[in-house]
Amino acid sequence: MKYEEDPLANALICISEYESGCLDCGDFHLRSILRRMHVAANKKTGDLAAFNEATRVALKQLADTLSFVKIGIVGSTDTGLLANLLMIAHEIGGKDLVDRLDITLIDRCATPLIICQAYAERCGVPLKTLRSDFLRCAPDGQFDLIIMHGVVPFFPAHKRLDYLRHVATWLSDEGMLISSTHLGTKPYQNTDAVRTKMAIDNLTVLVRQNSNLDDQMLAAMIERLEASCETRGGETTVFENVETAETSYEAAALHVKSHQVVQLDTSESETHFRRYKQRSIVTCVRAD
Repeated sequence: MKYEEDPLANALICISEYESGCLDCGDFHLRSILRRMHVAANKKTGDLAAFNEATRVALKQLADTLSFVKIGIVGSTDTGLLANLLMIAHEIGGKDLVDRLDITLIDRCATPLIICQAYAERCGVPLKTLRSDFLRCAPDGQFDLIIMHGVVPFFPAHKRLDYLRHVATWLSDEGMLISSTHLGTKPYQNTDAVRTKMAIDNLTVLVRQNSNLDDQMLAAMIERLEASCETRGGETTVFENVETAETSYEAAALHVKSHQVVQLDTSESETHFRRYKQRSIVTCVRAD
C-alpha cells in the first residue's frame, strides 16, 4: 500500500538525530519509535479501530462540503497518525481526496517532525510542520479537523484547561476535534520499564546489524533511554471517568458530539502490553 509506514526507517532516522533530537521530550519519541520498530500503523491495537472510525466519519463529512480540508495533527509519537489519516482519506475518496488535504503537524520535539516529513516525501504528500509548545503555538489560519491522540496527558496538569482552550481556538466554525486519552489509572506500575527494555532490545539488534552504528553510540543511547524511564513525562491520571473527561472538554469551550470508551487488553504480553484499562475517544465542535 502506498501509504504504509516504514517503522525501521523511522528508527534509523531517530538514531541519526539522537544527539540533537528528543531534547524537548525527554527521549519519549526515541524510546517509542525504537519500541515500535516492527509495528506498522495498521497493525497497532488498542483504540486504533475506534479512533480511525471517528476520524473517518469526521473527514467524510468535511470532504463532502469543503473543496480542501485543513487538518492539524497536534502531537505525534511517530508516523502512525499521519499514515492512518492518509489511508483513511484514500479509502474515502482515493488520491483526489488525499490531494485535497492541507496537513500541518505540530509538536514541540523535532524528532516526529523530521520522520513525518521524510515519510510524507516518500508518499508524495505535502506536509507542513511547526515546532512549538502548544500553548504558545499560533498556526496559520484555522483547522477543519484537529487530531490529538494521547496528547492531553502531556499538558501540564495545572494548565491543562488553558492548553485545551487554546487548541480549541484553532478550530474553524464547522471544524471538529478528535481526541483520545486514557481514563483512570495504571493497572500495572512497571509498564515504563518494560517498554524501555523493548526499545533497548530493538536498538541493540539494530546496532549489531548496521556497521555504521557503533558500540559507543549504543551505550550512550541505552544510558539515555534508561534515564528517560525514570523521568518520563505525562500525567498518571488525566480523567478519572467519562464525566470528568466531558466536563473538561466542555470547560474548554468545546461541545462533545460523540464519546466512545474503548476497553483495552491489559495482559502482560509484549504485543498487547497496555498501561491503562480504558481510552476515551471524543469528537468535539466549538461550543461558541
